[in-house]
Amino acid sequence: MEGYDYQIAAGRTECDQQAAAERIYDQGLRAVRTMHAVLGLTGEVGELSTAVEKWLYYRQNLDRANVKEELGDCLWYIAELCRALDLSLTDVMDCNLAKLKLRYPERYKDELAEERVRNRVAERKAMLESDREYRLTPDYPRLCTRCTFTPVHKSNAIGVCPNCIKPGEVAK
Repeated sequence: MEGYDYQIAAGRTECDQQAAAERIYDQGLRAVRTMHAVLGLTGEVGELSTAVEKWLYYRQNLDRANVKEELGDCLWYIAELCRALDLSLTDVMDCNLAKLKLRYPERYKDELAEERVRNRVAERKAMLESDREYRLTPDYPRLCTRCTFTPVHKSNAIGVCPNCIKPGEVAK
């Protein structure tokens, strides 16, 4: 197979890029901030992995100052991603610990980390129950139909949270 033939064959499995572009446009600044945070985080994780690679594989001293800097940069992008998606970093941490507490009740064990013994439904339930900020209530009984994570008030006829409303659209 030639490279061009592979490109054509692989292209058949590409998602609908026009639809993706329209979704990005519809999401506006939220999508731009999300892409910036995810791409930036990816770059920072790469820089962090390079520091660890040099230490473990090339016998260089671990540059702790650089590791601290890269971890800080990762944290900055994670905070920005939380802001872009209207998530609380505290709730993200709480949800993660709730999942880990269920998976490893006492402490980490290799056999509990195996996929075949994980209960993803129970983990998800534990995470949702620990999520203080986005818990559904009688006044906010459903999630936004666009972002799918922000609770929407019962009187909101269009079912879209304030962060997802398009210019000119009115939440009733």
